[in-house]
Amino acid sequence: MSAMLRLKSALVASPLEGVAKSLQWAAGIPFRSSHPELTELFLEETRLPEVLRRLLTKSSNVLDIGCHLGSFLSLARRLAPAGHHVAIEASPTKAAWLARKFPDVKVEQIAISDQSGTAIFEENIRNPGFSRLQGGCPSADPVNRYAVAVTTLDALDIQHRIDFVKIDIEGTELAAFRGGPEFIAANRPNILFECGADANAGLDRRSLFDHVADVMAYDIFTFGDFLHNKGPLGFDEFRKCGIYPFQAFNFVALPR
Repeated sequence: MSAMLRLKSALVASPLEGVAKSLQWAAGIPFRSSHPELTELFLEETRLPEVLRRLLTKSSNVLDIGCHLGSFLSLARRLAPAGHHVAIEASPTKAAWLARKFPDVKVEQIAISDQSGTAIFEENIRNPGFSRLQGGCPSADPVNRYAVAVTTLDALDIQHRIDFVKIDIEGTELAAFRGGPEFIAANRPNILFECGADANAGLDRRSLFDHVADVMAYDIFTFGDFLHNKGPLGFDEFRKCGIYPFQAFNFVALPR
């Protein structure tokens, strides 16, 4: 783990986490000011806490798939302090750090897909948050490749109900959903999932939307539409979110 990544990880769930986020937001003011067409996208970060306040109770159980450094997990734990949380992280370095940082959370060093076994994980050296299973959207950044264990949502060993799922695994969300029909049917959790720009090679936005909306029977919302009660997205609206100027990269899915 690089020195910068160690610093970022040390700030997560620390008394300085809020200060660090405020400073980071302030540092981005010039860029945001020069791109007013991306305002809705920029607001995802500030809207996330309010989205979670509406969807979580103090005892909600959260499954964080693609936990990375744990910033989402830290927020979820604050809003659901009595919940039993599970974190999934394929990187052994990050998983070990998460286990030390969050001893009350069940941390699994594994990747989630549509089958169990092993796969090649590409750990992005320049942008660690973009690390992913090999075979999805390719990266121009240098990566470290190594084998990791892979399982499905249906095969996860979770002994309690899951009320909320966050899934951010850089373009392989569809495979994860396809591997969890029994999990989804049994838990019917509220879901937060990522779907980035359509320009990303290998991203099948149509199949992802159809699986969530039709197979899983969920309604899909942007953060803003959810907070303002504007109703769910149709596919054309969902598609346009991934075309510049981007409207959203993260979405709320609620069981219909």
